[in-house]
Amino acid sequence: MLMLKNKVQAFTLLEALIALGVLGLVFATIQCMLPSFRTQAPMPLDASLRAVTYQLTAQKYTSVAVLPHQLQLKSHDGKNMTLEVVKRRLQLSGESAGQIILIPEVQDFDVQDHEAYLQLEVLGENKQRATEALYLPRAP
Repeated sequence: MLMLKNKVQAFTLLEALIALGVLGLVFATIQCMLPSFRTQAPMPLDASLRAVTYQLTAQKYTSVAVLPHQLQLKSHDGKNMTLEVVKRRLQLSGESAGQIILIPEVQDFDVQDHEAYLQLEVLGENKQRATEALYLPRAP
């Protein structure tokens, strides 16, 4: 009887393990390098201020007092909150409520009280200025 030789060439188990190891190293290197390839453009100041005013309106805050560089608010659950610049960040803070940083890198914050609305003005680190109207009901 004649035995036919198998002419099909295939990987051996050792070669397959080496290939998987090299592929794993390539994927690990790519995964470690991905964060350095991302570039995050900062949000424009006017868009950030627009988002702040939208959140204050949507969360049903009421205006308590308006000072030149500070806005005192009351939340829908009765907590007293303050919108002001602290350590170059526009933040919303309150008693026993913590703080929420709304806009980083802010030089100045100004509030003007018009009868129908409040005018918020923010001056950014790069001298960029943004103004937005805030329509909040007055606290009784």
